[in-house]
Amino acid sequence: MTFMDTICDSSIAMADRLGGAALVLGVHSNKPLPKMNGFLKVGLPMILFLVAGSYGLTQFTSIRIKKRDEKNRMLTAEETLSFQKAKKVVVVEEEYEQLMESLDINNWENKRGPRPWEENISNK
Repeated sequence: MTFMDTICDSSIAMADRLGGAALVLGVHSNKPLPKMNGFLKVGLPMILFLVAGSYGLTQFTSIRIKKRDEKNRMLTAEETLSFQKAKKVVVVEEEYEQLMESLDINNWENKRGPRPWEENISNK
């Protein structure tokens, strides 16, 4: 009696005890077990990876959006009033006049800057 015959006999005995459930599963046959289904080997892990990745990206994005919203929150009415009070109206003409008063454009001297190829020669 071979090892397979022993397994088949024990599986038939087990099938009798279980009410034929082992016969439905094909335990008693001499046929080799079928190879693993391609979906279980490749497809199911891919689908699980996609679902887990989608969930992870959703969590990551929600945290990023919350941080951005905290950074760019709306100002309260008091804060907006404080900014409006601190705002100074600048008129270009007045600024130009102040600049022209502080500069003397009639008395100036042309000063030559040092050149990179010249050594430390004092400017004349």
